[in-house]
Amino acid sequence: MLVGLLLLGWSAPRLGAQTTYSTAATAAPLEAEGSSARGAAMAGAMVGLADDASAMSSNDAGLGTLDRGGLALHHNSWLMGLFQEQVDLALPCGAWGGVGVNLDYLSFGSFEGRDATGAATASYGGGRLGGGLHWGHGLGAGLYAGAGLEGFSETLAQSSFTSLSGDLGLLWESAKGSRLGVACRNLGGSVDGNPVAAPLCVGLSQAWDLGPRVHGVAAVEGALQSSDFSRFQAGLEARYAGMLALRAGYQRGFLPGAGAGLAGLSLGAGFTVKDWTLDYAFVPYGDLGSSQRISLERGFGAKPAPVAPRQAASDPVPAPPRPMPALPDLAPPPSGQVQPRPAPTPGAKVSVLNLQFSLPPDHATNAANFEAQGHLAEAVAEWQAALAETPGDAAAWRALGDLYWRAGRQDYATRCYESSLRWRPGQADLRQWLDARQAR
Repeated sequence: MLVGLLLLGWSAPRLGAQTTYSTAATAAPLEAEGSSARGAAMAGAMVGLADDASAMSSNDAGLGTLDRGGLALHHNSWLMGLFQEQVDLALPCGAWGGVGVNLDYLSFGSFEGRDATGAATASYGGGRLGGGLHWGHGLGAGLYAGAGLEGFSETLAQSSFTSLSGDLGLLWESAKGSRLGVACRNLGGSVDGNPVAAPLCVGLSQAWDLGPRVHGVAAVEGALQSSDFSRFQAGLEARYAGMLALRAGYQRGFLPGAGAGLAGLSLGAGFTVKDWTLDYAFVPYGDLGSSQRISLERGFGAKPAPVAPRQAASDPVPAPPRPMPALPDLAPPPSGQVQPRPAPTPGAKVSVLNLQFSLPPDHATNAANFEAQGHLAEAVAEWQAALAETPGDAAAWRALGDLYWRAGRQDYATRCYESSLRWRPGQADLRQWLDARQAR
């Protein structure tokens, strides 16, 4: 499929040769790279990737895959003195999926005024202030869905207008590191009162390992607008030891006025230290100039617990991540299936329904506190209570498995890891570890 999209991107100019587009239909073509420096360096090919806080700018369904929260600040020094500032906040909410909020401001700079005779008048400026609410959720079998609502208010000299639009997205991830995404953005949007044709974007990404410490991902994306192929994007990323990232991308636009030549290339890099990530992207636009983006992101929340490393074939079982004393009195994990409520006996008296409202307990926080205090049995009980309420929480299954493994119950841990993969198949590291252990 990657090869097919590459060929389509090269040959697609003929697809839209007979179509005439209005100004509104081609509005904001430079925003196709998304908000983050990482996305810009990869030419905006993020619909089929969408694996960080900036998913709300490409494919809202990606918010449902996040294991940790993220707060990101994006600065874009754009063309001809334009600049843009954006803030993204993404929060995983367990069984509720993931939510995101973004705010952005785009400055149009200052313009020299002229009257009808051409005489100079007072200068004027303009800008756009916008924001959005976004949500993504897992549907099972590696499929995620998302939706968003965005709006902005734009001013230029004495003119102003507002717009409200919606976004929809789907994302599927496999256990082999592949992701396929579909997104339709700006549904119902308009520019200066004129409706904008919402592009339908299809993207595919594939992750791979180049070595024990080098990991990469390739992504391609195509967009249809007004029944014609409007742009093609492709990006590459290579990471070393989870700290240094190098990126490159290429995009080609096929609507009237799209840039060519060097305008399609992009480069970037990123550096991560603990919970902080700094990214940079350079995107040239030929004679128009260039765009330089900087993103700073702070991750927060508990990181996914590491899986025991793969050992030599002679070892009976892998070593646990941290040595812990065995706890033989731990209760076994739940079955992972919701038991149906028994049907009432015919003719039986039905009791009056009493409704009580209370805030749900934060089992994840309680479990973390118990684990920090060394009370593993209580931590296990909290995760079991969480799974009794939301059996499809893949992160809870994995956390419970880590506790069992540390306590020396590899049989219980394996059952939990398998349940986590059933609800979220795209955990390539966990799948690889389980396959290696079962092969012994």
